[in-house]
Amino acid sequence: MKLYEYKARAMSILMNYEPRNNREKVLKDMLIVQINNLRRMTMPRLLMDLHLILNHEPLVTDDFKNIIKKLIPKPEEVEKIEDD
Repeated sequence: MKLYEYKARAMSILMNYEPRNNREKVLKDMLIVQINNLRRMTMPRLLMDLHLILNHEPLVTDDFKNIIKKLIPKPEEVEKIEDD
């Protein structure tokens, strides 16, 4: 999978989600910027942020957490992601 393919998939998932509260809106905007600027070497930081949202954000809904889970690539996909 090319990096631009992952970015397109992740952006479309986020853009189709309507935030339920202000915290989700802030996190969605943060993730859009982070994914837009994503490079292969910054992928670990994105994955860590996704983990923090899933496990340590009390103000997000289960729907948002399901969206975040869709953004996490499988380990074999991460290894095969190529730069643009």
